Amino acid sequence: MKNLLVFCLAVLSISGFSSAMLAQDAKQTKPVVMILGTYHMGNPGRDIGNVKADDVRSSKRQKEIDEVIAAIKKFKPTRVAVETPNGKYTEHYIEYLNGKYELAPNEVDQIGFRLAKEMNQKQVYSVDWQGNFDFDRVIASAATNNQQTLADNFMKSGKGEGSRQSELLKTATISEMYRYLNDENRMDEWHRYYMSLARVGAGNDFAGADLLRDWYERNLKIYANIARLADSPNERIFVVIGAGHLKLLQQFVKDSGEFDLEQAGKYLR
Repeated sequence: MKNLLVFCLAVLSISGFSSAMLAQDAKQTKPVVMILGTYHMGNPGRDIGNVKADDVRSSKRQKEIDEVIAAIKKFKPTRVAVETPNGKYTEHYIEYLNGKYELAPNEVDQIGFRLAKEMNQKQVYSVDWQGNFDFDRVIASAATNNQQTLADNFMKSGKGEGSRQSELLKTATISEMYRYLNDENRMDEWHRYYMSLARVGAGNDFAGADLLRDWYERNLKIYANIARLADSPNERIFVVIGAGHLKLLQQFVKDSGEFDLEQAGKYLR
C-alpha cells in the first residue's frame, strides 16, 4: 500500500499537477475574483510616485503583453473589469471589436480589452470610483502641528517607489514587473505608507485619518462595483487596477466571505 501511494504521488508530480490545479478543477461553489495590480502604462502622472514607462506598443512589449494575456486566460474569466469611472470605455471596447478603435498605450486597453476579446466577451466593466483626496490639507496640518517629517516621509516613500519601478522597467519584462507589483509583502509595505499618515493632526484635527478614510471609501466603493458583477456562483471576475489598490481590495474580497480570491502571481510564471 505504501509503495502504491508513493507511485501515485510520483505520477501526479510527473504529470504537472499540483494541489492548486486540482482545486481549480473542482466544482466552483462561489464567484472567484482575481485582481491584477499594474503600473500605469500610459504615464498619466496622477500618482505621487509616477513610473516612467516606455511605449507598450513596441514590438517587444507587445510580445510580452501577449504572454501575460495567455497566462491570465488560464484563469478563464467570465467578466473583465478595468479602472475607469464611467461607461465610455465600454463604448471603446465595442468599437475595438468592430475594428474602429485603435488600442491606446494603457493597461485598460492593452490588458483589459485584449483579454476580454480573447475570451469572446461582449463588454468590459468600469469599476473605479473617484472621491475626495485632499493631500494639501494633510501637508498644511503637518506644518501647523510640527509633523512635517510624517508628510515628507510619505512623499519620499512614494517617489522612491516610482523610481524603483521606473528602473526595474528598463530591464524587466511586463510579467516580471507584474510579479514585483503583485507580491504580498510589497502590498503590505505600500499600505503602511498610507497608514503612517493617520498620525497627522492634533486634537480635533484628523487631517491624516480623514485622508485614509477617503482612501478606504474609494476602495470600498470599487469593491462594491466588483461585487455587483457577480450574478451567479460561476462568475470568474478579473480586475486590472493600479497596484496601490491591491491590499484593500483583496482584503475586502476575503472579508466578505462571498468570493474566493485567486492570486494573480500564481499565473505569472
